[in-house]
Amino acid sequence: TCNNNLADCAGHFGYIHLELPVFHAGYIKHTLTILQCICKGCSRVLLSPEDRSYYLMKLRDGKNDALYRAGVFKKIVDACKRIHKCPRCEKPNGVVKKVSGGVFKIVHDISKLRNVPTFMGHFNSELDHALASNSELAAQSKQINNCELITPLKAYELLSGIIEEDMTLLWMSYNFGQPASLIVWTIPVPPVPIRPSVPVEIGGGGTTEDDLTIKLQEIIFVNDALRWAFLRGANMKLVAEDWELLQIQ
Repeated sequence: TCNNNLADCAGHFGYIHLELPVFHAGYIKHTLTILQCICKGCSRVLLSPEDRSYYLMKLRDGKNDALYRAGVFKKIVDACKRIHKCPRCEKPNGVVKKVSGGVFKIVHDISKLRNVPTFMGHFNSELDHALASNSELAAQSKQINNCELITPLKAYELLSGIIEEDMTLLWMSYNFGQPASLIVWTIPVPPVPIRPSVPVEIGGGGTTEDDLTIKLQEIIFVNDALRWAFLRGANMKLVAEDWELLQIQ
């Protein structure tokens, strides 16, 4: 609660709820690492039962410090990268990487998995089914090149499916900072009194107080455009463009 004197109150945070989630710019590298470690089908960590027990024992040992656990986590990541078939659901897993460019686009590259039995035939069958049910995909089918696009929505679904035991293997906490929180659904809006002053280098110096306000306004405009696109039943191409613009903002 605030005192009656408004001069003593810095204000209160608000938030903007996004129509579609976006990747967090500050955690994109860690998001890639986590997605590389889990199955893109069942969200389980890509470790054999023996390796799972071995690494869980090391991470749960209270005598080990953070530096030691960081080393164990690095070994887990390296081990997961070498596994191309999930020990549980048997779904093949390729390389998760960020597509070069200004916008965060993450793909699951399965082009190197041609030696996995029947997988490419199954993938092509799913692709043909998707193209038959949505004609808008046909124009972009040539750009797929055996890469599954992991949108923020798909990433959120995968990260939400990680069980508590696997969070320990990923050096994350079930009670604090679960994997799904790496994906942004809401943008915090700080009260005006605590918004930073941005130095102006052009025109003799000084500061401007509204840079953050303008950026938040742009996010709201793009988010509203995305909402109206849904309400009007806009085509997939228009929705994808608005979603990409929201990620940029």
